[in-house]
Amino acid sequence: MKKITFLLSLLLASAGVTASAQDAFVASSAPSNGNWASDTKWYKMTLGGNHLSAYNTDHNGSLLDNSATADGAGAYWCVVGDETNGYKFYNRAAGPNKVFGIVSAFTNDYNDVTRASFYTSATVSASSEVGTTFDLGLYANTTSNEYHVKLHGAGNYYWNKRGKYLGYWNSSAATGVGGSKVKFSAVELSEVEAADNVSAEAFKTALSEKITAAKALLDDNKVGYYSQAAIAKAQTVLDATASTAADYYFAKIELKPNAPKAGVLYRIKSANSAFKTTTKVIYHDGATPKWGNENVTNASQYWFIEPYGSFCYKLQAIDSKLYLNSASQLSATPNYVEIASTPGLVNIRVLGAAMLHAEGHNGGQGNEGNVIAYEESSQIFGQEGGPSSWTIVEATLDEAKQMRVSEEGTPEKYEGGLLVGTFEERKARAFNNKISSSATMADVLNLVNTDLPTSVTIDENKYYRLVCVSPKIDHKDSNNNNVKGDPTYTTLTRGTNNVVTAPFSKGNVDQIWKFEKTDGGYYLKNMNGNGYLNNVRQGNARASLVNAPSDKFEIMEGSVSTQKALHVVGVMSTACLFAENNA
Repeated sequence: MKKITFLLSLLLASAGVTASAQDAFVASSAPSNGNWASDTKWYKMTLGGNHLSAYNTDHNGSLLDNSATADGAGAYWCVVGDETNGYKFYNRAAGPNKVFGIVSAFTNDYNDVTRASFYTSATVSASSEVGTTFDLGLYANTTSNEYHVKLHGAGNYYWNKRGKYLGYWNSSAATGVGGSKVKFSAVELSEVEAADNVSAEAFKTALSEKITAAKALLDDNKVGYYSQAAIAKAQTVLDATASTAADYYFAKIELKPNAPKAGVLYRIKSANSAFKTTTKVIYHDGATPKWGNENVTNASQYWFIEPYGSFCYKLQAIDSKLYLNSASQLSATPNYVEIASTPGLVNIRVLGAAMLHAEGHNGGQGNEGNVIAYEESSQIFGQEGGPSSWTIVEATLDEAKQMRVSEEGTPEKYEGGLLVGTFEERKARAFNNKISSSATMADVLNLVNTDLPTSVTIDENKYYRLVCVSPKIDHKDSNNNNVKGDPTYTTLTRGTNNVVTAPFSKGNVDQIWKFEKTDGGYYLKNMNGNGYLNNVRQGNARASLVNAPSDKFEIMEGSVSTQKALHVVGVMSTACLFAENNA
C-alpha cells in the first residue's frame, strides 16, 4: 500500500493536480557535459523542518542542518533517478559536475559521526565509503509529501539530524522520527536563476579576507600554514570576472591550510598564550593522553597523523602504536580525529565531540594535566585560541635523534622477568644507539617503524606474578587521611581456602600464574594448585580457585603510579582485582 501511495503522489505531482502535491518531488534527467538537463525541476528541501543548503556548511564544507531559512543558489536542489535504481541529489550552487554524498565509514548503531558534502565522480570512485545513491519512502504511514531517505540498498542508513550536521542514523526507527523527515517545496526556474548570485559580494569579500590571512602564513610545508599553490588557486577565482557567488563560496572552503601527512613525525604543542615560559605538548602515559612540559627525548611526545577516510585522521603514538580512541583514552582501535585550522593554531576533536583541552591549565601555572574533551557554547571549532588550541609541528632531525626509549626496566627484575607495559632493556638500548647516529629523517622513520621496541605484553607461554602497585605509594585512607606508602609488595597468592595477597617472595610458587587466552579475555591459572581464579565479581566476598574456569579477565591499560599498572578486570562487572588489606 505504501508503494502505491508513493507512486501516486509522484503522478499527481507531475500532473499538477493539487497545490499540496506540488511539494512532492519529480525526478529530473541527469545533467551532462557540465549542463543541467532541460527538464530539471528545482526544490527547496528541509530535514526536520530546517533548510538544507550548500551555503550552510562547516570549515570543511560538510553540510549543517540548522538553518531556519535558506537563500541563494545553495538552497535549490534537484533529484535524479528512479525507485528501482535509487536517486541522486544535485545542488544548484555545487553545480552539475558534483553529486551530493554522505560518508558512511564511521557509522554504527550508537555513534553516527557522518558528514555530507559534494563530490566529483573521480572523488567518489576513489572513496568507496561515500554513498551518493538513495532510496525514498513516505514518512511514517502518512500520505503527505514528506519522506524518509536512506542509503540505496544498504541496511538502515537514514538521513538524520546528527547534532548540527546532516548525516546518517543507522536505525529503522528513523522512518518515524521528525529528525529524519524530508520535505520538498517546488520552485519556479525564474526564482532559481534570480538567486544564482545572491550574496556574491559578501562571499567575494570573505574570500578576499581569507586570502589575505593565508598570505601572512605562507609556508608550503608547515601544518596550519598555507601553500603558494592553494593561495594562487583561490586568487584566480577572486580575480575572474565570470566568478559567481558559488565560485567565491567554495573557493573559500577549498583554501585550506596544509594538513598533516602520513609518514611524518609530529609533535603537538599548546598554543595557549598563558603558557609563556615553558612549552607544553600533548603526550601519553600508557593509555592516558596528557599535556606537560616539552621533552624532545621522550618518545611518548611524538605522533603519527595519518589520513583516515575522506575528511579526518588517525592519531597514533609512535612508541606504543596505540591510537587516540577518545579525548581521554588511547587504544588499539582508532577513532576518527578532526582537525580544524585558523591562523596560527589548530583545534582537534575525536568522534565529533568537544575539542581536546588542557585540563587544569590554571592560567598557565600548572605543569601537567590530562587531555579532556571540553568547550563552551561560545567557542567555535577552528577558532578557539585558549587551552583548546594547539600547533602541529613536524619534528626536526635534531629533535628526533634525541628521542629515547626507557632503558631502566623495572626497580626489581623479579628473577629476570619484565614488567608488562615496560620496554625490554636490551632492545631499548640498541634502538637508542641507532637513532642517535641517524644521518637523515628517512633513517629515523625506518628505525621508528621497524626497530622501535613495543612495550612488553602478555604472552601465553610465559609465567607471571600479579603485584599490587598501590601500597608502594603514599595514598589516602577511607577517612581521607594521608598514609605513607608500604615498600613491601603485595602479590596475588594461592591461599589455603581462597586467593589472598601476600608479601612478594622469590621462592613462593603459589604466586606464579599463567594467562590462558579465551574468547573475550583470559583465564588466570595458578601454577601450583592448577586452579583457576574465579568469583571475582562485585558483591562477592573473596576470590577463590576452582577446577573449571568461568570468570574471564581483560588487561586494562592505566597508570596509578610512576609504573604502569596491570589492571585485571572481570568482564561481568566493572570491578577490578582489589587488595583488601590495602587501606
